[in-house]
Amino acid sequence: MKNLKLLAFYLLALFICGCIPSLHPLFKNDQIIQDPRIVGYWAADDSNNIWEIKATEKGYEGIYIDESGKVGKFNVAAGKIGNNLFLDIYPKDASLSENNFYKLHLVAAHTFIKAQVNDKAMELWFINPESLEKILKADANAIQHERLENGSIVLTASSEKIQQFLLKYGANEEFQLFGKPLKATKLK
Repeated sequence: MKNLKLLAFYLLALFICGCIPSLHPLFKNDQIIQDPRIVGYWAADDSNNIWEIKATEKGYEGIYIDESGKVGKFNVAAGKIGNNLFLDIYPKDASLSENNFYKLHLVAAHTFIKAQVNDKAMELWFINPESLEKILKADANAIQHERLENGSIVLTASSEKIQQFLLKYGANEEFQLFGKPLKATKLK
């Protein structure tokens, strides 16, 4: 039951933070880069939540610790789209105690974050759901997606199509695809 509550918390946090989930990763394996500036302990400037980012053979492991001490583990991939650094965050296997039939019905999703990072600070931009709605209202075929029963959007486009979408709309001032940045400071 505890693990189910933890999973529900992550899904709720995903939608509260305005993240747009995707069924496909942002990068293919040959597009993943290493950026040592990402490694370390990071704290959002306006909360007590902490990210620990560790380098791995295939990218990074991200450990998210919320204000109450609850932990979530993620695979993190970094890559470039145009001149911008992006992070693709994907949950590691959840250690749910439910049976395999139950687990079969849970689908993990990727989320994408535009990032600017230096040795001491990081700014993170999430896709703004309202801006995505505006884009899809102007062009329903701008990116392949599905709308869930609750109205939220899940991207279903391929990695390549998502990258093209981010290049086209990411810098377009009319649509303002990315919301205000979340600022984080590297802890010593």
